[in-house]
Formats: sequence, structure tokens, C-alpha cells
Amino acid sequence: MARQVIDELDEPQTIWSTVSRFAGLGCLLLMICIISVPFFPRFRDYRLLNEEGREVAARRDKLKAQLDDKEAQLNLIEKDPQYLELKARDHLDLCKEGEYIFRFEEKK
Repeated sequence: MARQVIDELDEPQTIWSTVSRFAGLGCLLLMICIISVPFFPRFRDYRLLNEEGREVAARRDKLKAQLDDKEAQLNLIEKDPQYLELKARDHLDLCKEGEYIFRFEEKK
């Protein structure tokens, strides 16, 4: 009896066992595809939201840099009287008595 079981295990695989294995693998792949199909639109939405998030983060970083520049200018205006005088004279096109101002503009 033991010899008969060993002989059955040693027999080469038949075509049907091979077909059944491929059918099982095909069913498994089909199940994975069926389960994942409803998620495809969500993947597209996720990608769009991710791109939009990157754009918003870039805008946020740009605005933060501008805010830092404005805070630095405000700090200079409050603490440095020479900077305040320079900005006021530049903005109002004023000069002290006896001063000459030369402005050079680039050609456009």
C-alpha cells in the first residue's frame, strides 16, 4: 500500500492539473482586477489633489518668503533711522541741500 502512494506522487503531472493551476491563477488575477477597478477614479482624484497640494505649498512658501522680507524691512524701519531716512528720500525723491542725485535706468 505504501508503495502505491509513493508511485502516485511520482507520476508526472497531467494536463488537467496544469490547466487547473493556470485557471486558479487566472481567477485570482481576475478577482484582483475586479476589486481594484472601483479605485481607479480615486487614484486619478488623489493624483490631482496631490498636484494641487504641491501648488498650494509652493504658493505658501513664496508668500512666507515675502512676509519674512516685509518683517525684516519693518524691523529696519523701527530700529535703524538711517534706513528709514534712505527709504523716505528714495520714495519721495528728496535730497539734502548741496547733494546731487544721479539715477541710472536700464534701457528696456
